[in-house]
Amino acid sequence: MIFNDGGTATGSFIYDANTNTYSVVNVTTSANNTVNGNFPGASYMFVNSTGLTPTSSTVEFSTIPNGGDQTGKFNFVLAFSSPLSNAGGMDTPTGGSHESASANSTGSSFTLPARTIVDGTLQGVPAPVPEFGTIYSLGALLLFSGCAFAWKQRQRNDKSSEWS
Repeated sequence: MIFNDGGTATGSFIYDANTNTYSVVNVTTSANNTVNGNFPGASYMFVNSTGLTPTSSTVEFSTIPNGGDQTGKFNFVLAFSSPLSNAGGMDTPTGGSHESASANSTGSSFTLPARTIVDGTLQGVPAPVPEFGTIYSLGALLLFSGCAFAWKQRQRNDKSSEWS
């Protein structure tokens, strides 16, 4: 994605529409000090749910975890043209998408200048859902391996006592 000052935002996150949960956030913005002031670039790894309640249409990413003082910390808000879903697909951030410094401790308001997204898209990839049988088979395989290991250990122990 490209900001109005030429800076960029790249990265990824996981969104689960069933639980309306964002996770595994890994978004980075580049530095730029033209047009809208000085933006040092930031690495976003957290969802700031104290500033903006995350929905399928908007999310605010933060550089620090919830509960920390957001004042002066940079936040990255993404507003989507269509609600996100588990089906994946392409989406375009809307004019509400921006990066800015927080004006208060919760991140619910921001200071100017802010830089806005002017170009770019999001590509959603549906995550594979494991089938119950796959999980069950894997569990049975691990259980069987554990039994085989214990049986082999017992054989070793029995033989070692024979040689004593």
